Amino acid sequence: MSSELEYRYTVCAYSSFHLMGDAEKYVLGEFGDCASAVAACEKIVDDFLLSIGESGNSPETLLEEYASSGPEPYVESDDPACWFSAADYVRRRIR
Repeated sequence: MSSELEYRYTVCAYSSFHLMGDAEKYVLGEFGDCASAVAACEKIVDDFLLSIGESGNSPETLLEEYASSGPEPYVESDDPACWFSAADYVRRRIR
């Protein structure tokens, strides 16, 4: 029996681009460690930024586009040390 806690890391996201402003939650998948789950969240954000033409827009425009229609990925886990903030990542990424 292992003395180490085993955690599950599920990556979910809210898609905020829907009529009537309703957010839709979807599950991307489960991962074996926090780093993999966070990397999956980062990829979701990166893919969105690339889809709106990251290199041709100002940081302010990218933030506005992301805030109005970007996905909000996050990690669901019992591991208190594992978390992901899409808003913080977007700000760091577009600098």
